[in-house]
Amino acid sequence: MKKRSIDTFFFSLVIALSVIGFLLFFSVSLGTLSSTETFFLTVVKQLIAFLIGFGALIFIAKSTLVDYKKLKYASLGIFIVTVGFQLLVFIPGLGVSVNGANRWIDVGLTTLQPSEFLKIGVVIFLAALLATYKKKLTSFQHLIIVMSITIGIAFVLLFVTKDIGTFVVIAIATFCMLLASHAKNSHLILLAGGGFSALLLLIYFFRRYAWDRIMSFGGITQDALGSDFQINQSLYTIGSGEIFGRGFGQSLQKFGYLPEPLNDSIFAIVAEEWGFTGSVIIIIIFTTLILRGLYIASQARDIFGTYLVIGLVVLIGAQSFINIAAMLKLFPLSGMPLLFVSQGGSAVLSVLIICGLVLNVSRTMKPARKKKTRKRKST
Repeated sequence: MKKRSIDTFFFSLVIALSVIGFLLFFSVSLGTLSSTETFFLTVVKQLIAFLIGFGALIFIAKSTLVDYKKLKYASLGIFIVTVGFQLLVFIPGLGVSVNGANRWIDVGLTTLQPSEFLKIGVVIFLAALLATYKKKLTSFQHLIIVMSITIGIAFVLLFVTKDIGTFVVIAIATFCMLLASHAKNSHLILLAGGGFSALLLLIYFFRRYAWDRIMSFGGITQDALGSDFQINQSLYTIGSGEIFGRGFGQSLQKFGYLPEPLNDSIFAIVAEEWGFTGSVIIIIIFTTLILRGLYIASQARDIFGTYLVIGLVVLIGAQSFINIAAMLKLFPLSGMPLLFVSQGGSAVLSVLIICGLVLNVSRTMKPARKKKTRKRKST
């Protein structure tokens, strides 16, 4: 079968988000100018991550050596490798703990967050299982087996490392993939309800910091200098941007007033500098990227490609919109970065790999149907 070129519209959206994201990151990074060395290293590391990420994207998307269909047969190996990579955080001297969370590994010049790659491994393996099981998924027993192998293992690894946010993103992607499969809606509702209830219970008993965030989100607790501080500062920061914002680099809140301005709070700084207008533009670009990705999924030549792209684009959408929603107090604070914008080489590299895989699938999209035109009879 002759392969088409990559989907240029999706690729253009990725480039737009990458360029805009880096410029926004650079603007927020000006808050570290009190230390020239810190500012330089922060910007250079992010730029290097984008350059490496784009190299990976181009190779995955356009190289004749990469065929997404082969991932189906290599999916188990990919899943095992990403699980093994995640386990490295538990090795003393290699794993890095920040604020009590063991999510990173030290690779010398920088750190990497293995969970950013684990979520890709889960989606690839789950897509292969769904494509293999097909109508067997109408059986609740088979559905439980598939879920236990994939999302069950991911949950254990991420819950232990206190990375609940990434698990929630994986769970949402998993649910969307299952919606497109042969699984019965009644079974999915039962699984979702049971899984959500079990997660809340585990958070209540074993992750009190996360429970406090949920209580703060629901307005059940009031702690202006504690669990409510970040979200209150975020809302103030967003509101101060008004319609058109203060302008490039003009944020005041990034100078120590808003916690984590380069990471999970970066959208609030973007809203302060670019206002309601700039925020809406960012959301529109993200939304268009997700919708185009779902279109590519619908036009994939095989069911594995469809499941794969659905899972991958939902990973992007879920993480990005959860981050934005958290800053608007529409979702509990998760600590997850805003993809393409927040600081973090692992997040940048993983999202560009994801986009490369989506573009690889787009090379085999079904050709658009040409409209038939009737010839007029000559008189």
